[in-house]
Amino acid sequence: MGRPRGFDETEALERAMDTFWRHGYAGTSLPDLLDAMKIGRSSFYETFGSKRAAFEAALALYEERITRRSLDTLARPGPARTVIGAMLTGLVERSLSGASRGCMVGNTTVELAPHDPEIRARLAASMTRLEDALTHRLTAARDAGEIAADLSPRSLARTLLSIAHGLQVVAKARPERAFLEDIARTALTVLG
Repeated sequence: MGRPRGFDETEALERAMDTFWRHGYAGTSLPDLLDAMKIGRSSFYETFGSKRAAFEAALALYEERITRRSLDTLARPGPARTVIGAMLTGLVERSLSGASRGCMVGNTTVELAPHDPEIRARLAASMTRLEDALTHRLTAARDAGEIAADLSPRSLARTLLSIAHGLQVVAKARPERAFLEDIARTALTVLG
């Protein structure tokens, strides 16, 4: 029977997520990661196995905690325009939280997806979950007469997904409320 861990694994993983989110995979050295996680090298390897495994666990935590917020917002009752507007407003608020980190999924897509097929597949699956939630919401809106019958819910979802990711990228360089709110407000015009 092994010795009990002398650290909280969830807290350490949260710190790893924040570090990778801020600096990216390549920009996070193992010493930086150990320092942020407040654990020693042996504890790190016993718990996570490798920097890559810790990164993948941090990305999963991001999806569970942060991406989940958008999915939960899209599941709320109310008109699609209001609910999707609330999702975009949430992205604006997170973008203005002072961290200027953008979206970890978006950041990782830019950094790793072009040359890492496993990560690319994982990111595509994450984006598909949000696309599917948007499509479901927009299909219900079309069926309820909230949007024009000739609009494709899937195409609208893909457009809104792209705008949502783009908003968070732009926010890293232009973390200005009026600027970001204008993007979010204009995004809703695709609904007609």
